Formats: sequence, structure tokens, C-alpha cells
Amino acid sequence: MLPLLFFFASTSPFLYSQDISRYLDDGFSTKGKNMLKIAIDPLNGELPVTFEHSFGSKFSLEVGTGPVWIDLQNRFYPDDPLQIKQTGVGFTAWVRPKVYFRTYPEKLYVSVYPKLTVMDKKLFFDVALMNFGYQRIILRRIVVSGEVGVGFRFYKNPPGTIYDEGFDYTTHFLLPVLISFGYLF
Repeated sequence: MLPLLFFFASTSPFLYSQDISRYLDDGFSTKGKNMLKIAIDPLNGELPVTFEHSFGSKFSLEVGTGPVWIDLQNRFYPDDPLQIKQTGVGFTAWVRPKVYFRTYPEKLYVSVYPKLTVMDKKLFFDVALMNFGYQRIILRRIVVSGEVGVGFRFYKNPPGTIYDEGFDYTTHFLLPVLISFGYLF
């Protein structure tokens, strides 16, 4: 009886289990699912901090917020400036989904998102119709990325003024450009 117990105990899968993770490694679980980045938009004067979390190998959700320098907001439309003071600091925030063409966190991605911006105590609603980005891990967990997009900014006209043939809202073209550096964890 004792030799039989010894035989079953020594052939137990718990005693001789092998590490097969190297065969199942897809490169996703070891790199981290979260990313913290600081970015700069040199065209629109934004300096956001973003947090990104992945939901699988192709999808992620990014939350960003940061200051906006108002004096750079009218660069592309000097003939039709925003109806706000021309200096100071505002605030912007967004939540956006990202779709990666390969696997998170590297290579090409695309996103569409709304963004809220407050400048001179007025609310602006920005819609990025299409953003394309490219992201790479350059040193272990250090990430660098760049993106460019096309969008529109909607805002309500000040009371008592009529623009655009009687409409209460004005629309401006928007060109978001972000250069980011971050840490993957």
C-alpha cells in the first residue's frame, strides 16, 4: 500500500507541473495594461496629462486633462477670433477610445473623441473626427507617441451678437497634434 501511495504522490500533476508561460506568451500580459503620459500640443497650446488603460490587445480607453494657453487658440483663424479674452489659461478634458491596428501599446492607432475646453469662463465643445497616432516603446517601459487629427470646435455666441446668418453657435476648424512621452505599467 505504501509503494502505491508513493507512486501516486510522485506522479501528481501538482508536483511536476511545468511552466508553460513561454509557449503562451503573446507579449501583452508582460508589458502592462496601463500607461501614464505627458503630452504637448504645440499648435493649440495644450499640455495634458493622460492615463490609458487597455481592454485586450486592440482596444484601450484614454482619459486626459490639462491646461490650455488661450493666446495660441486663434492662430488658425485671425479674421474670426474666439469671443473671449486673448490671454490667460484655460482647462481641457476628454475621454476617448483607441483602436490599435496591431497590438496595444505599439504601432498605429485611430481614435474619435469629444473634448470639453473651458477658456475665459466659457465652454467649448471640440470633436476630433479622426485622429491617427503612432506609438512605440523605446526603452523597456518608456513610450513615445505622436498623433494628428482633424476636428471642429463648437461654441455658443455671446448674447446679443448674431453670427453665421442667425445661428447661436459658431464652428471653427481644429487641428489637434499631440507629442507624448509616457511610462507603461
